[in-house]
Amino acid sequence: MELNRFDYNSEELSIQGYYYTKADDGKIQPQFIFYRNGVIKQLGGTSYNEADLLEAEASWLEIESINFSRNKRINWGIFHIFNDQIVLEIWSSSKGGAPPLYRRQGSILNDSTFILTSYESCEGYSGEGEDTYYFKNLAVKPDSTNTVIE
Repeated sequence: MELNRFDYNSEELSIQGYYYTKADDGKIQPQFIFYRNGVIKQLGGTSYNEADLLEAEASWLEIESINFSRNKRINWGIFHIFNDQIVLEIWSSSKGGAPPLYRRQGSILNDSTFILTSYESCEGYSGEGEDTYYFKNLAVKPDSTNTVIE
């Protein structure tokens, strides 16, 4: 990782929950959980309708789910916020070998919405696009403890 982990003690973004995108069919796609310790957890991108969303949120707190992901690099990362700019570095899945690292950057619109506009991977891929992320509160978040980020 190029970024160093720092505690996030600002209020540019709400972090007592998760951020999601909206699929074309109107379903919600949970994407990221941000933590005060500067760690980010990518949730995947499965689409849920409103009826199934609460069940999905509850599954993130199940001990089996937490223990499964705690020791794997995939979907863990670090985030930095500089004024209205956001940078994410996250390990992603790969077809073989070590998980590749990718970086996404964008702008914060308000404390519950941000847009990611560019990406680049350690494998040499890069591009631009515009993905908007919206905040949803969670009463309890999964633990950010893992063995891959100090």
